[in-house]
Amino acid sequence: MTTTNSNPKQLIKLLQAIESISKKFNHTLNEEKEALTSSDSEQLLHLSSTKKKLATQLEQSTKTTHVFLKNLNINKGIFGLSDFINANYQNSG
Repeated sequence: MTTTNSNPKQLIKLLQAIESISKKFNHTLNEEKEALTSSDSEQLLHLSSTKKKLATQLEQSTKTTHVFLKNLNINKGIFGLSDFINANYQNSG
């Protein structure tokens, strides 16, 4: 069973994973834009494969984070995280 003290660390790791994958995805999209401009079909095929892998990783990480947050009774997942933080910040101040 997970202790409450480890929840913030786990959440940070999950959010960092989403951030990292998102940055890689953004970089790949920028490379794709350049490949489209230069009509580099070989590079486009490679980038298409990379995008597919990153999209799958991003989807899996997002689902994992949503489940983790739901287990903390944050039912709107990542979208409810901001509300949760704001409510707890206001209650502690």
